[in-house]
Amino acid sequence: METISSLRSCRLLGLLAACVLACLPARAQDLQAAVTVDLSARPVWHYILTSLEPPGSDRHLFSFILPLGARVRSIEAPDFWSFESDGRTFIRWHTVAGAPGWPGDVAPGTSLAGFRFVCDGVDGVVDSLVRARSHTAGGEVVESVISAFAPVGPAPVAVPEPGAGVLAACALAAALAWRLTARRRRGPTRRGSRDGGRW
Repeated sequence: METISSLRSCRLLGLLAACVLACLPARAQDLQAAVTVDLSARPVWHYILTSLEPPGSDRHLFSFILPLGARVRSIEAPDFWSFESDGRTFIRWHTVAGAPGWPGDVAPGTSLAGFRFVCDGVDGVVDSLVRARSHTAGGEVVESVISAFAPVGPAPVAVPEPGAGVLAACALAAALAWRLTARRRRGPTRRGSRDGGRW
């Protein structure tokens, strides 16, 4: 008798779990995008944002956040885009709010260049954040973490080697110091004639 009731309980729990899972919203497919950087004109960092969404997708890229580890300057954004930054830890590029028709959004299968800044820092891989919105489904927003190269630390400071003149001056100063200390150890020397002149 206990076996039948425990079997019924298991079936009831299984049915209840299936109902709960059916009622949960389906997880949206991850946003497909890429972030590339052109460093050919270093210290200018030039980023290109590409939507890898399939044709027919309604996800349009509108935001790109890049974490930093070094000071940056001369930040630029493409047309219909703007940015916020503290100049040291992040840059957030985003489309200009209020523009009718979302003219700055990156459509599926297209790219947008013009995300630039100047930095002398060393590069490394960071996790950038890209966001997209639907133009028809009530503006639903999805996001994805994408690896990108970015400045992760300040540029190393070059310590110049001393020149030959500096080395010669140091050697001369050392020789002069040695001679003065040697003279002080010997005591005063006699100057003048051999017949008992002045000291």
